[in-house]
Amino acid sequence: MNPAISVFDFDKTLTDHDTVFGFYAAVNGQTLFFRLKTKLLFVAAVLHKIRLIDNSNLKKFGVFLFLRGESRSRLERQALKYAESVQLNDIYKGTFLSTCKKKRLIISA
Repeated sequence: MNPAISVFDFDKTLTDHDTVFGFYAAVNGQTLFFRLKTKLLFVAAVLHKIRLIDNSNLKKFGVFLFLRGESRSRLERQALKYAESVQLNDIYKGTFLSTCKKKRLIISA
């Protein structure tokens, strides 16, 4: 019998906040245009909340707004830089790290 695999979600499990929006901010910078995009994403989030769009379309819209036109190499550089700033929580430090590496699985939308 195989031992169980421990499954972790990333946002709000291994971190205490949403990292996707933080990544959008890291890629775009704190510009006026970024704030406008943020307001558009908020409208889409309201549409999701009242079930006019599904979660998949909300995520696609976020990627379209904040990442469209960026080169793969720039996104990879920004991702590595942003990853260094992500604060991991006690679940990560206690439970995740104490689980055998071969039995860890992270799933995140």
